[in-house]
Amino acid sequence: MECELSIENMLESQCEILDRLQMETTFIKSRNNLKEILMFIRDSILNISSGVCILRKYLDRLKENNNSSQKMLLLYQHLNEKILDMYKNIPEELLTAYANNNKSESMQSISNVCSVTNSSHIPIADKDKQKNVAVNDVADVQASTIKDCKKALFNEPEYPKISLMKEEEFDQLPKYMIGRQSLQMINGLINSINLVLKAKYSLLSAGKVVARKKGDLDLYLYYKKQDIICEGNECKYFFTAEDYERYVKVKLDRLALKLMMALRHCKRIREYRLKKELYYIVLN
Repeated sequence: MECELSIENMLESQCEILDRLQMETTFIKSRNNLKEILMFIRDSILNISSGVCILRKYLDRLKENNNSSQKMLLLYQHLNEKILDMYKNIPEELLTAYANNNKSESMQSISNVCSVTNSSHIPIADKDKQKNVAVNDVADVQASTIKDCKKALFNEPEYPKISLMKEEEFDQLPKYMIGRQSLQMINGLINSINLVLKAKYSLLSAGKVVARKKGDLDLYLYYKKQDIICEGNECKYFFTAEDYERYVKVKLDRLALKLMMALRHCKRIREYRLKKELYYIVLN
């Protein structure tokens, strides 16, 4: 009995040794493949580790940017509140002084109208009508005075603006002038011209120092020279084909020139030729 047990134990131990040997043999045979797999796993782990480091740095940078953006937002909000407060609380003395200096002629004409309405030679109904006109004129002048004063306070550049064409005006244009073009095409050209005028006269109103800082000193001096040349020719605001191309990035082609003819017909602009230069003068 004991002999049988010892044989079974011996067989079990031999089987375990055999299994181990088979496993070791399998490893030895596939050691090259295992090495490649382990190297691939190692490289993958290194790539993941480097990606985690990069992501951590990126998140830190985002956190810093977020903090700085929050501080900047608070500053902007504070400045916006101050600007709105300044805009809404312009001193009455400043408005009055500005009105007295720049609107004396308008106020004088209104006072003349008011003095006429007090005359006893005018019927009562006409007096009431003229009083209403005078009050409306005073309100309009005060509103324009406040607008002009705010422009001066906040350095808003003054520039001409051509009014858009209405449908009634468009219907009265001769057909040979517009052809198959639509009202939207003409108003689109007017909007482009207004952009040119805004850019040009914003640069002129900014001054020589600002133009030098922006790198537009030569253009500023060229515009000043044009103003001197055109002085006394009733061309207070004007632009050229070169200005249009500079700011709109498109040349005045045949279609645009044909639409400009319609604008001349509607008294929006007029042409003035001096030497070899053609100026488009704004009329309204």
